[in-house]
Amino acid sequence: MAAYQRLAISEGGDVTAVRFRDRRIDTILAIEQVGEELYRLVEEGRHNRLVLDFSNVDYLSSALIGKLLSLNVKVEARDGNVKLCGIRPEVSDLFHACKLDRVFPISKDAAVASPASDNQHALYDYASSKGGCEHGRVSGARLACSAGT
Repeated sequence: MAAYQRLAISEGGDVTAVRFRDRRIDTILAIEQVGEELYRLVEEGRHNRLVLDFSNVDYLSSALIGKLLSLNVKVEARDGNVKLCGIRPEVSDLFHACKLDRVFPISKDAAVASPASDNQHALYDYASSKGGCEHGRVSGARLACSAGT
């Protein structure tokens, strides 16, 4: 897998968890790089079930919304899906104003914790669910999202 500057990538089964490294995604350069890296994931051909974790993001430009919508089109063309989780209060107003909750399943809470030996489920549990995120162990990290909170 190619190196990603703006994204932290974890894989589990056929699901790819994507955590944004930047706390602020608000410059033209950052938005373009995030978009390119997200598109590259899909274009590699192995990543068509994505969980985008925004728990690290305090602020983002509305210009990123266009990148997310384009990403969704690319993923759906490959019979995949994109889910969002970890939307912090600082950015949730933007997501709701843009009505992203009508396009993407969104879970509000997410946390990346140390591996749990008793948790051997893949992120597939989340990606295949209709609602919020369950939990999954992926490449030494566990993504835990609470549904309906």
